[in-house]
Amino acid sequence: MIFQKHHSLTCSGVFVLFCVHNCFGTGIYFNDMNRYLEQAAKLFSPEVKSFIQNNPSVYEIRVRPEKKVFVVTEKGNFPCGPILSPDEFNHIFSVLNGGSLYKHEDTLPYGFFTDSFGGRCGVVCDIAGLSGEGRAVIKVNGLNLRVPRFIRGVSEPLCQDLSADKAVQGTLIYAAPCTGKTTVIRDIARYFSEFPYRMRVCVIDERREFDSRDYRADANIDILSGYSKKMGIEVAIRTLSAQLIICDEIGDFDDANGICQLANSGVPLIATAHAQTSEELFHKDAIRLMREKKIFTWYAHLAPHCQQGLCFDQMERL
Repeated sequence: MIFQKHHSLTCSGVFVLFCVHNCFGTGIYFNDMNRYLEQAAKLFSPEVKSFIQNNPSVYEIRVRPEKKVFVVTEKGNFPCGPILSPDEFNHIFSVLNGGSLYKHEDTLPYGFFTDSFGGRCGVVCDIAGLSGEGRAVIKVNGLNLRVPRFIRGVSEPLCQDLSADKAVQGTLIYAAPCTGKTTVIRDIARYFSEFPYRMRVCVIDERREFDSRDYRADANIDILSGYSKKMGIEVAIRTLSAQLIICDEIGDFDDANGICQLANSGVPLIATAHAQTSEELFHKDAIRLMREKKIFTWYAHLAPHCQQGLCFDQMERL
């Protein structure tokens, strides 16, 4: 992999550009995403299977009954193969859920479950009891297989900047959906938990998108799978004495209030959020709350559709 880096001063902090060249085509995969695609491709018709196998940059596979399969790549959304019958859709769903809806009943009403290949599968469903605690799935209308990626080294230019002062600084990575935010923080967890840092890294994995098997035996990392941000941070600070906490997809005030426990704790947080621009990011009430509490030192924007691979085109220190 080739890293490029350029710095120039701006009035708001530092403008930074790093590029990781060809990370989707020739990156070093510690846990190759092709393993997931190979298994997923077997669920579909020869036409869909061929398309998946010939497009290594597949992000998602969207499945709906009585519709064509849509395959999402860095070049767009592509309808593939014949129309799926309801029986074919139900078979795919059964394989993905391991033949048991019961073991996924806690997450299905919230729109996802961990599929039998180890990825996160989004769910379009009709549910009852939306406003209460007793939510129940009535009917599943669609599936979105999100292809997990672990690209070793993809976060290194960013990590080198975040630790330039010998201490890791809290950072919020923001970008539009499907731009690689989760891929980056998977590798950040790897970077700081391995030699020479070997920090006590704790990942709050609310939606079960991290896998301990992706990390080497000497990585000093704990993954709290299925924990809310609030509960996970309490455990990370009080019982695991974490030196760095990582979490994905900060959303609402519940997340923000849980994260604000970190104020004055001395434990840095690296997290992600959905936003296409800094203006959109700071328009969100939850983000403004965390900004007031000075949870993050850096705000890093991951550029969409960068031809060189994964690119950070702006960093602001606030």
